[in-house]
Amino acid sequence: MNPCRLILAGVLLAIAAAGCVAGPPPQDHFYRLDIPTPAKGSPTLRGVLEVERFRSDDVLRRSAMVRSAAGSPEVRPYTYHLWVNSPTLMLQRALADYLRAAGVAQTVTTPDAGMTEDWQVTGHLRHFDHVTGAEPAALVEIELRVRRRHSPKAVLQKVYRAKAPADNESPQAAADAFSVAVTQVFREFTTDLRAVAP
Repeated sequence: MNPCRLILAGVLLAIAAAGCVAGPPPQDHFYRLDIPTPAKGSPTLRGVLEVERFRSDDVLRRSAMVRSAAGSPEVRPYTYHLWVNSPTLMLQRALADYLRAAGVAQTVTTPDAGMTEDWQVTGHLRHFDHVTGAEPAALVEIELRVRRRHSPKAVLQKVYRAKAPADNESPQAAADAFSVAVTQVFREFTTDLRAVAP
């Protein structure tokens, strides 16, 4: 047999064997937020409250969970650990559901509903990081702003920050901790919104 063909056959056999040894490709893992339903109160805002999709830096508009080492400015997305949707969209919907369940306004909606809003909530997601290291945690920081329709002046504008410890450094533990941190932010925002409502 031709030596070149022998070499080629050996290379192909080695590649095939390497593929068998490597096993199946890694699986994607998807995570949701699990936000407890708040106690329902009386509406403090008359009319329609609309929650806009949050703004953020580019990396937080993607669905990959983001991690950072404690004390480091670098953030890196996970390859196989993803949110079910972009955090900016996931948090918009979660906040709308939370405010609706809390009964903050007569109607709580998102722009998809096509309703004319009386109040508007906008948010800027600054941190949504799985912090790794000796004390793993979920870090959430969101600037939330509430204004009346057609008014440039905010009735509430505040940066909300919560850091919830994770049981370990796994992405699953981080997802659980994110749910706790986001709930803390939503609870504080709801309290502030009721306090400033006319």
